[in-house]
Amino acid sequence: MSPPSRYIFSLVFLIGFLTCPLVYGQEVDQDQQEVTDPMLEDMPDSLVSELDMASLDSVDVDDGLPKSYNRFEIGFDYLKLATFLFPEETKMEAGLGFISKFNIGINVEAGYGEKTPDDFYKNADYKAYGYYARAGLSYYYPFNPTTNFIIGVKYAMSQYQDEATFSVLSSLWDDYEDGFQREDLEASWVEFILASEAAKWGNLYFGFTFRLRFLIQADNFDPFEVYFVPGYGRTFDAFVPALNLYVKYVIPFGRGRTERK
Repeated sequence: MSPPSRYIFSLVFLIGFLTCPLVYGQEVDQDQQEVTDPMLEDMPDSLVSELDMASLDSVDVDDGLPKSYNRFEIGFDYLKLATFLFPEETKMEAGLGFISKFNIGINVEAGYGEKTPDDFYKNADYKAYGYYARAGLSYYYPFNPTTNFIIGVKYAMSQYQDEATFSVLSSLWDDYEDGFQREDLEASWVEFILASEAAKWGNLYFGFTFRLRFLIQADNFDPFEVYFVPGYGRTFDAFVPALNLYVKYVIPFGRGRTERK
């Protein structure tokens, strides 16, 4: 996929997932407001008020929203599965997280990246591949009971290798062919993230993450530079925007309660 096509493809998904959680959350709120019990219509107002106060004693609330749980989450980036359709790039990524009842999360993600660009060197076949991992802190803001907005920062590292074979063609002399393979390469960078997610079916969430990556360090060589760092992108870009579309399953535990005053 060419760079312009990739950016257009990502932008379409970004717009869709920016609006999807909000629309879904609003629909849930409207449904909740429209649900009424016919039996309450015939009850005296004083009795209805007493029932409402009793129900509040049994419901955990926090600023008008349900009290948060401690929770684990596990998920994967399904947008990266589309790279299997294109021969020049392959990506896979999954993650784990723990989010406290105070909505502070610790997230760990790992993945594999492989890229074979066809326009980096002329008369050469180049390939870079390897693994990466990142970890960081995030804050989950509950926009409504089914939708979260997320902001965070992460530190990432990659260990990878690259290789190339190239040829020099001549009409007077024999063609010259050579190559190289460089192993145990390393790179590191920091990421700032913005995300949104919504529960679709029970504890199954769909969402997107927008990342802005800033390169800290990457191994490089002359005269053949390293082109691609798995998990980051092209080495000659000081910062790289990126988009993830993910699905994850949330496992709540340790429900907290809000004391009534």
